[in-house]
Amino acid sequence: MSIMQTLKAAVCGPSAMRSYDDIYEERQRIKSQLPPSQLEDLQLRLNFDQELNQMVLTKLSREDIAASAMFGILTAFIAQTLDRNGKAIEAFINTLQITDPATGNKISIGDFDTNNVFDIKRGANHRDQLFHSGNLFKKAPADFVKPDGLSLEDLMGLGKSEYSLLEIMIKQYGLSGNFLKIATNVLKIYGIHFIKDIFTPAGIPLPFSDIFTKFTENSSNVCGYSTSNALYDGFLKEANKELHFLNIKASDISSSVLIGIFTKAYVKIMHPDLDKKHQKSLVSKMTVATSGMLIISQMLILVVQRKDKGGVIDGGKLNIITAQMLIKNSIKVCVETNKNHNIIMEVYRKKRIIVEEALLNAN
Repeated sequence: MSIMQTLKAAVCGPSAMRSYDDIYEERQRIKSQLPPSQLEDLQLRLNFDQELNQMVLTKLSREDIAASAMFGILTAFIAQTLDRNGKAIEAFINTLQITDPATGNKISIGDFDTNNVFDIKRGANHRDQLFHSGNLFKKAPADFVKPDGLSLEDLMGLGKSEYSLLEIMIKQYGLSGNFLKIATNVLKIYGIHFIKDIFTPAGIPLPFSDIFTKFTENSSNVCGYSTSNALYDGFLKEANKELHFLNIKASDISSSVLIGIFTKAYVKIMHPDLDKKHQKSLVSKMTVATSGMLIISQMLILVVQRKDKGGVIDGGKLNIITAQMLIKNSIKVCVETNKNHNIIMEVYRKKRIIVEEALLNAN
């Protein structure tokens, strides 16, 4: 029997050999060729516990896989319920009171968020075009006419050719004071509007997607301009026109948060014997399975209901945030597997050298 087979037995155990008899025969041959002292030394030298302990070996059991599938289906159901009640949640948010940063008076969110700067462009899918992607530095032409009939230049009065969303916010809401105070109020104003929008069927567009928006003069439009967005009018037009397929909604965020909570809680409860390193590994594997099941469930909701309802489907979309979680944790699992492979190969190499050296000395 070859040294390679001997090494396989040392590293991998019986499953790597042709039969148990082969392993027994080879080990007996090694024992017969080595004096007791050398055999004892070989056994000590073949102890690679320190290296092998660096490996993170976790495996999803049938129960783990079943739990992952259940979590995926459950989060899809919760997402659908949240979408179904999104308008009601938005209406409730409008009734809440906030402090107006300009006057210091208490005012309802509904009144405060009326005629806001984010919706200076109106019409279908207006969020995909302008001021809804989190880009405070996106600029609009100075002669762009707002819904109240005044142009941005009328509001700003600075004689510039265009103004950024940040400049418009500071002026319209009368923000003043030091940098920290202004920044806090900008985030407050931004947060109020987008927390409301994210619950609605259209959601909000992909982050910073309005960097692709361009303005073209058009006197037939009240605002004086037409807008086009290379991303949403081109690549994503059919996918997003009616379904808002790739826009981000509150249900996307809640699903991703719940997946993290469910998987971590499950591993801690069901696998308390594992150390933190192995628990993290198992959570990553369960997150891949749960995220995949959620995405499949939501796509099935879309396919099944789309024929009957058309338009936006509650819970039926591609969950961008969960898709990112799926990719991220898949990469983690691949990196872990590759690391384990490298450790095994290094142990394999060292054991081969040790066994060959011992047999050579014995002969």
